[in-house]
Amino acid sequence: MNRIATILLVLLVAFPLLADEIPQRKKKSVAILPLKRFDHPCSHLFASGQESEPFARNVHRWLEEDLSKQEDLTVVPPSQLWSRITGRSDYREKVVLGRERFMLGKEFYRDLRQADAESHLQRALELLDGIFYDVVEPEALAEIQLLLGVTLVEEGRAAQAHLAFKRSLLLAPASRFPAGYYPQPVEQALTVACEDLQQSLEREVPLGTVERTGRLLTDLKLDALFFPLLVAGDDGVELILVAYERHGRTAVIREAFPREDEEAIRERVSRVVSRFAACTPYENIPRKVEEKHRFLFAAKYENLLYLVQPVRSPLLAMGFSFEAGHFFLKSFALVGKLQVFSSLKDRFDDLLSGFTSVRLIVGPAFSVSGDWWRLYVVPGAEFHYMGSFSVSRDPDCKFFLGDSPGYQATCPDSSVKKFPVDFVAGVNLFVGSQFFFADQLFLDLGASISTYFAPFDRSFDMNFPLTMEIGGGVVF
Repeated sequence: MNRIATILLVLLVAFPLLADEIPQRKKKSVAILPLKRFDHPCSHLFASGQESEPFARNVHRWLEEDLSKQEDLTVVPPSQLWSRITGRSDYREKVVLGRERFMLGKEFYRDLRQADAESHLQRALELLDGIFYDVVEPEALAEIQLLLGVTLVEEGRAAQAHLAFKRSLLLAPASRFPAGYYPQPVEQALTVACEDLQQSLEREVPLGTVERTGRLLTDLKLDALFFPLLVAGDDGVELILVAYERHGRTAVIREAFPREDEEAIRERVSRVVSRFAACTPYENIPRKVEEKHRFLFAAKYENLLYLVQPVRSPLLAMGFSFEAGHFFLKSFALVGKLQVFSSLKDRFDDLLSGFTSVRLIVGPAFSVSGDWWRLYVVPGAEFHYMGSFSVSRDPDCKFFLGDSPGYQATCPDSSVKKFPVDFVAGVNLFVGSQFFFADQLFLDLGASISTYFAPFDRSFDMNFPLTMEIGGGVVF
């Protein structure tokens, strides 16, 4: 029974420490583009449009629901995705310029000036592709690609026209054209482009290139983007799920499975999402320095200046400080400092004998921190041991050593003020900064000022010490 109690006690104490070492994952932002349907035969290009069935609308909802269930994924809704694109500073200007170029290209085409029309249409595509207009208004960009393809057919450039038509149908697969509206060569070129697209859909990149997809992810601060597609396969309609990540060079997901009943498809979508969430690499959130360690030890070099002192020039001292602390909370610690100082000569040699002082400072530390820095303030209580020393402003007291006959003959006792060993107490205010250059090592810079008020029955000839310090330390 005692052994079980001991084990439970150890686990109770150790668990918070172990949990504190578990790194936190940075959530990934993912988005889903609307499902595109390529499940119709190419003969329907010149027929009336088809109604979108509920299954096509449900796929997006299933993806969103399954991705939202993953603890380490955050789904960006389409409205927020469009806002990020249209909110760019140059978006509105480039849309206006791109539409103007398109209208000019259309006018030149009507005037049978195909070369000029092609130039303006190409420029319109460059402007609109640069702001990812095809994500927000795919049908509008498909219209420009279509007119470019028609222009190229009339110029006799069949290969370039094929690419333009293929891109137009990839952007807007639901496009339908009145039979006989376009010349026979254009209808044939559209049909060939449609058939080629359906055969290569499993290899197509929905946004053109992987590099362009990665640029969109970077610009919109997304980690992954999902593209659901419905395609006409050899054995019927298939659902293809494609996903790209920001730094990936290929699709991280490209799953194709035949359309079955909705429950089976729902289960397959869920499995794909679960596999993606389990296999995708995550970044760990860098913990702030206050969250990494509980104990602190530092050693510093110190310079001290007494603002109130019995000599005519600044009275300085130098020494070392040793500091230890324990963090109880992320931004709260208890700190203790032990400092040892030795006085330096003053300018006029009024300090006849040097002295050593020892300070003990104890107080709470309040801090804020980042990934590699910490700023903190320590209001503390100070206990100061000050060694004995003597002071004189009489020049005759400065030519001989204090125990020599010459000193006794030339320096009367009335010219010397002696300070015996003394203990004083007061308060200290310290402001410091730490800069971590390794996980556990840091550089420490700081300054403090003190004031003494105890014992209460005497005046203080030495008061308001101002301290500057620099050093380093370790946390663990």
